[in-house]
Amino acid sequence: MQFKERLLITAALCLPVFVFSQSTYFSPASKHNHFIDRMEILQGKVVDQNFSTNKPYNRKFAGDLALAFDSLTKAGTIKLSRQDAYNLNSFYANNSEWYNGD
Repeated sequence: MQFKERLLITAALCLPVFVFSQSTYFSPASKHNHFIDRMEILQGKVVDQNFSTNKPYNRKFAGDLALAFDSLTKAGTIKLSRQDAYNLNSFYANNSEWYNGD
């Protein structure tokens, strides 16, 4: 009985470590992979978070890139096509947990 209690306590203490150690990534077949590459190309410079070499893409960092891209668009630095604007809205809709904007 004492062994089972210790095992249960040990499992309860270790479980949060395993739960918080995972991150969410885009699947390789995701349509957002192409859009992230397109955002980098449209910016025309290397950004702080260089996504070109890191695949699969982490959703949190991709969300930060999208917010930076959106602010450049609103400032008039980058002009979006209708398709790019649709893809940006789709990106925000599918990654709402990482998006805190309006």
